Amino acid sequence: MQLKKRLAALLLALAMLVSLCGCDIYDVYDIYDAFFAEDDKSAAELISKTGNGGRDNIVSFDEMEYKRPDIDALKAKAQDVEDLLGNFFKVKDVIIELDKFVDLYNNFYTMMNLACVRYDMDTRDEFYFEEYSYCTEAAGDVEYLTDELLLDCSNSSMCDYLDKHFFGGLLTEQYSVTDGTGYTPSDELAELERKEAELENDYSELYAKYSGDFDSGKFKKPNEEIARIYIELIKLRHDIAEQRNMKSYEELAYLDNGRDYTAADLDGYIKAIKQYIVPLYKKADSKKMYDRSLVSAMSPKTALSTVTGTVEGLDKDIDEALGYMLKYKLYDTGMSDNKYDQSYVLYLNDYDSPFLFCSPSGYSDTVLTIVHEFGHYVDGYLNYGLNDSIDTSEVFSQGMEYLLLCNMDDAGQLTRYKMLAELELYAYQACLNEFEHRAYALGEKELTVETLNSLYSELLEEYGLTDDYKGLDWISITHLFTSPFYVISYCVSDSAAFELYNMELKKSGSGLEMYMKLLEESTSYDFLDLLEECGMSSAISADTVKEIAATLADKLDL
Repeated sequence: MQLKKRLAALLLALAMLVSLCGCDIYDVYDIYDAFFAEDDKSAAELISKTGNGGRDNIVSFDEMEYKRPDIDALKAKAQDVEDLLGNFFKVKDVIIELDKFVDLYNNFYTMMNLACVRYDMDTRDEFYFEEYSYCTEAAGDVEYLTDELLLDCSNSSMCDYLDKHFFGGLLTEQYSVTDGTGYTPSDELAELERKEAELENDYSELYAKYSGDFDSGKFKKPNEEIARIYIELIKLRHDIAEQRNMKSYEELAYLDNGRDYTAADLDGYIKAIKQYIVPLYKKADSKKMYDRSLVSAMSPKTALSTVTGTVEGLDKDIDEALGYMLKYKLYDTGMSDNKYDQSYVLYLNDYDSPFLFCSPSGYSDTVLTIVHEFGHYVDGYLNYGLNDSIDTSEVFSQGMEYLLLCNMDDAGQLTRYKMLAELELYAYQACLNEFEHRAYALGEKELTVETLNSLYSELLEEYGLTDDYKGLDWISITHLFTSPFYVISYCVSDSAAFELYNMELKKSGSGLEMYMKLLEESTSYDFLDLLEECGMSSAISADTVKEIAATLADKLDL
């Protein structure tokens, strides 16, 4: 949930700032005020003076030791804080114990992400599968414990002091107990979230089991089994939304995804996609443009060197992030039959380091996959994993793709591939977004495997997409299961990133300059406010979609 994302970012920021300056914990709130002030230049200057952004626990990935996180220690530390809350004269002791809680909290997620990456590197590894399953199922307990601790802080006589000097307004904003609007954890919610984690783990296990079938286009057998997990997830998430006092799970998901707009705010935007971009996609498809091979065989090593050779020299901060990633082996772009077929970037809190994971295709489009994730990596490295807005984060990944195309030698074929992919992205992700919207709106009796398959098939036709598998293949889309209502962010964030591309086309270097400006300001503003502050157009306006369509039509001669 958005609250938890903000809390995680806050706890990471507090831990980072203390380590940056080697200061006494008593002074942490002075640094916090500087870091989270409206104008955070003083904190940025502090970071810049330390070298490597103040990272003092630099470890190569293969030397990072996994140790199952100690949940009992986390519970004990929370109790230590609660025992001190009744005595205002112990306020600095509370801050000391809260800081220790922060360390344990961050360690939990570091270990969970380590287990995730190492399992994804080799899905036959039973040890890391068990450890990752343990961590994901324990995450609900960790968040419940953290919620209870913050609620106790909010109820204490120290609330105002702690909120000002440690939590930066989070207690008042999210845990208010005076007006009935604050968030209060419950045993029921914790149990629902544990069940959700179990179902997501079940899906991941089945995905790995049937990955060969997916690659071969065989969906009939896994569809029945996996679709039932989706149905259970929908029912469970409705209950979670009710526990959170939200009108719908869709509304809750938008909040959780850090969006500063609602689903209703996108009505005109999605209508514009259907009006301006979907017809272009249908036209390109009718002209058999997707039947022509625009990608060629390419080894993962060549794909990586193409990316590094292109982005190196764009900007000193990008160079620093790249050098750090390569030096400390914070990436895996190799090919393996046992590797999880996904690409992502995770942040390892204890080491203040992002990790880039890419499952290559064996073709030249892997260049775009790697550079996309590298955009996430740069954001994570420079902003210490503090961006909690999905849309903002995706601007940096998709924007990096466009910067590569504008600076890469012999990019013509890959650019054409990308432009065609753009048409498909808007048509496909908007289709998936509508699928989710309508699936979660189904009544309990209507919510069947057959209905979901039929709905997906119907929407594929409406958006001009090929239905090769009779509406059965949606089960292979992991975001539907593990990141509900995420997919529309690929469109929204791309609308902002595409403006960077248009800027580069008009004036070389202007898109890069704006990209770096967005990076610098990104942790201070919500997504739409960030674009406005930096002088960009609204990403969710119909006019923006119309401009994108014009460029795509021009580049593809449509």
